[in-house]
Amino acid sequence: MKLVPPDPPLSDGAVALRLLRDEDIPLMVEHCREEAMQRYTTVPSPYTEGDARGWIAMSHARWHSGEAATFAIADPADGTYLGGIDLRSGPWPVGEIGYGLRAEVRRRGITTRALRLVAGWGIELGLPRLQLCTEVDNIASQRVAEGAGFVREGVLRMGLDVKGRRSDCVMFSRLPGDPAP
Repeated sequence: MKLVPPDPPLSDGAVALRLLRDEDIPLMVEHCREEAMQRYTTVPSPYTEGDARGWIAMSHARWHSGEAATFAIADPADGTYLGGIDLRSGPWPVGEIGYGLRAEVRRRGITTRALRLVAGWGIELGLPRLQLCTEVDNIASQRVAEGAGFVREGVLRMGLDVKGRRSDCVMFSRLPGDPAP
């Protein structure tokens, strides 16, 4: 399924989702160097300005091809980069989601709101299943998934590869018929 940018852009008044831009680079670098991002994601270590520029370029190319939708999670008042969230659609019509938020703005419900927006949009596009995996000890990410209406399905043994380290992960899904949070 080809992903096309939403029109109008996704926002709920408290969170806005937009394309990544060069002005985000300093905050992206700071964010991707945080311990949680290094531990739970595949971002390079050390994360550099070049990595951020490469990610932005790849994200724009993937938008253009329709294979992935990468958003900056932004403050709707001034557009400040707060984190990122993406929806990828592989060769089958399943949407896979990943997300991360800067440490200083966590625990405010921002990631949950962003995930609700992306999930609602993915369902509107006709994806029959949205899914995401979190490491078993990433309780904060699991709470975000549950708060956005995703259902815990179970543990995938050695289901994740993070920088060459295999780990168990918790699989969550949301289907079009699931109740919206």
